[in-house]
Amino acid sequence: MVGVEVETEVLIEAEKAIEGEKAIEAEKAMEAENAIEEEKAIEAEKAMEVEKAIEEEKAMEEEKAIVAEKAIEEEKAESWVDNMTKTASDEPTQPVARPDRLGLGAKVARHSKYVPSDDPVERRLHAKLNAGKRKAAETEEQQFTKTAKDAFSSDEDDELESRTSVFSKKKVSPTLPISQGKKKQK
Repeated sequence: MVGVEVETEVLIEAEKAIEGEKAIEAEKAMEAENAIEEEKAIEAEKAMEVEKAIEEEKAMEEEKAIVAEKAIEEEKAESWVDNMTKTASDEPTQPVARPDRLGLGAKVARHSKYVPSDDPVERRLHAKLNAGKRKAAETEEQQFTKTAKDAFSSDEDDELESRTSVFSKKKVSPTLPISQGKKKQK
């Protein structure tokens, strides 16, 4: 019996040793898993930092691009204004002489000086041209005076009619219908 007890004790001790080794292995596995998780967390943090740095760089590049675009637009505007002011100041301007009593929108006739020539054919042609201009001006003036007289006379007639019609028409006073029913006695 002693031999059996010794064997059982040896077996129990062997099982305890195996369980101890398993526990040590389990602890080592847990430590390894924890180390792996810590490494993953560190890598994730590094990746986040890298992404933030990239985003910041992109934002800074965009800001630089916007600033550069604004600077280019400002330079274009300044050069355009400079070109406009240079052309205006470089060219001497002379005021245009306008005839008296001519409105702002009226067209100024360009006067060309005619020098009579010695050629008789040219003289006849010039005389015909002047005669045609005079006839056109006279017909235009006659048409204008006719239309003006017609417009003025029709306005006068309308005006006179409206004035006389006001006095000749009787004013109609508004009448209210009066009910002539029986009054109730108290």
